[in-house]
Amino acid sequence: MKKTSLKQIAEIAQVSVATVSYALNDSSQVGEVTKAKIKKIAADLNYVPNLSAQNLRTNDSNIVCAVVNTYQGNFNGDVIQEIQDIFAQKKYQLLAVSGSIPNFVKTDMVDGLIVLNYRSDEAELRRIAYDLHKPTIFMTNEIAAKKTANVIINNELGIKYLFETLSKSVHRNICIITGDNNSYNSQQRLKAARKYYKKFYKHDDFDSHVYSGDFDPNTTYQLGRHFLEQNTYNAYLCFNDDMALGIYHAASSLNKTVGEDLSVVGFDDSYVSSVVSPGLTTIKVNKKTWAEEVVDQYFKIKSNSNYPETIELIPELILRDSVKLK
Repeated sequence: MKKTSLKQIAEIAQVSVATVSYALNDSSQVGEVTKAKIKKIAADLNYVPNLSAQNLRTNDSNIVCAVVNTYQGNFNGDVIQEIQDIFAQKKYQLLAVSGSIPNFVKTDMVDGLIVLNYRSDEAELRRIAYDLHKPTIFMTNEIAAKKTANVIINNELGIKYLFETLSKSVHRNICIITGDNNSYNSQQRLKAARKYYKKFYKHDDFDSHVYSGDFDPNTTYQLGRHFLEQNTYNAYLCFNDDMALGIYHAASSLNKTVGEDLSVVGFDDSYVSSVVSPGLTTIKVNKKTWAEEVVDQYFKIKSNSNYPETIELIPELILRDSVKLK
C-alpha cells in the first residue's frame, strides 16, 4: 500500500505542504482550527511521518532509545515507564530495547540514549559514549565523556541504612545476597556491605557470608531454602527486592514466618514489597524523581551545557515488618 504524503494532505486541506508540516509538529505558526483540520485528515488517511526525511530537516527524530539488560523483575519496568511518561509530555518517544545496544542507535533515527543496567565494562561504555556523539544518560554507571551525564543511586547510603536496621534485629546470623557480578549497582552495594559489616558486626569474616543471587528470585529461593533447612542464617540482606521475595518463598515452603523466624531486607522498593505479607523493609529511590532528573539532564545536554556531570540520588529507608527488632 502506497504511503500517504504531506502533499496529499495539503491538497485535501487546501494549504501548503509547509503548513501541513508545521501543523503536524504542533508549530505555533499554524492556527488551532487549521491545525485540527490537518491532523484529522492525516489521521483519516493513516499518515505515518517519514522519520528519515524529518531528520534531514530538523536533525532531531524525537526518539530516545533506552537500553536495559533484561525486562525481568519489577524495578526496570517501573523506572522505564516513568521516563517514558515524562518524555511523552515533551513530545518525545522512548524506545526500550533489551540485551545489547542496537546499531540503529548510531543513525539519525535516534536522538539519544538512556542506559539502565547495561552489562558491559567501563571501557566499553566509555567507547559507546564517545562514538555516539549524542546525549547519553547512564543510570547505573559513572562514565566521563562529552554529551554524557550520570544519574545514579547513592548505593552506599542505602546499604548503610539496611545494616543499621539489621544490627537492631534479634536475628544476628547474616547472609548477604549479591546481584549480577557485572552490575554497577551490585558492585557498589557489595563494596558498601563490606564496609558496614565490619562496622556493625565487628568481624573480619565478611566473604564467608556473601553469596551470589544474580538478582534472580529463583536462584535466591534455592539458596534460602538450603540455608533455612540447615539453620545457617536467620537474617538476609538482599541487593534487590526480587531476591528478597525468593527468601520469602523459601521461608513459606518450610513453614517459617518472615519477621518472626527470620529477618529479610531488600533494595529498590518495588511494588510487590508493599503488598507481600509481611511488608518488606527496603531502600527506596523515588522513581518519578529519578526519571525527572534523567530527562532534565538529557535536555541540558541537548542545549550544550557543560558535561560530563554526575547526579547522585539520596535513598530512603522504608521500614516495614520483615525485620524482627529487639
